[in-house]
Amino acid sequence: MELRLYRNRMMGEDLVAFVVWVRESDLWVAVDRGSYSPDIEAWTRSALKEVRAELEEWIARHPDFSRSLTPVAVSAGAPPVVRAMAEAAAIAGVGPMAAVAGAVAEEIGKRLQGQGAREVIVENGGDIYMVSRRSRRVALYAGERSPWSFKVGLLIEADETPCGIATSAGTFGHSLSFGRADAVSVVARAAALADALATAVGNRVLSPEDIPSALEIVKRHVTGGNGTRGGIVVVGDKMGVYGEVRLVPIDDACEKPG
Repeated sequence: MELRLYRNRMMGEDLVAFVVWVRESDLWVAVDRGSYSPDIEAWTRSALKEVRAELEEWIARHPDFSRSLTPVAVSAGAPPVVRAMAEAAAIAGVGPMAAVAGAVAEEIGKRLQGQGAREVIVENGGDIYMVSRRSRRVALYAGERSPWSFKVGLLIEADETPCGIATSAGTFGHSLSFGRADAVSVVARAAALADALATAVGNRVLSPEDIPSALEIVKRHVTGGNGTRGGIVVVGDKMGVYGEVRLVPIDDACEKPG
């Protein structure tokens, strides 16, 4: 399992957190203390194995789904995680795999809600699905050298959840990006949508001069009524923000994925 030091900073006193991983999938999961039981960790791992199996089986039968860099239509009978990826990709204009981390995070989060969890945060590769009964601060991470990393974050109010928060980077990490942004973070109604849009916007950013045009893309989606709430673009020491995004200072006591 990849060591992710930022996870040590993500705890809220009202949450119980644990990590589950299956092959490439490495999820940090937090639920409210009242919803936690020792069995929930094994249950979540089984759910993750099931979601992965559904996705892998679909890809085996439809290999273009994992290879395409443009949207791919799927049938109504596709598994929920596949439909979420396809829907997000169609909105963002990218391939379905650009939404995989967010889609898996959301599917696991929804399954935990179905098991009775009242508050759920699932982080998968920096992409987050959140349902909360209190406000949360989610730190921005733009690489080890960024002056913004763990210094500022997004304020997410309880009535703004469920929501997804996703970050794409062209200068660090393993995700495919054709851009050079240190971080593009998007907040949306769905984690898959946030993930796909973060990738789409990040692909357009090669230098600080591209921040205004990148934010125009965010604006188009926010005003288009598809559930996008806003976004942040960071290149070096420059930052641009658009939409219903509230930046707040971060201290060591705050939730810090992203």
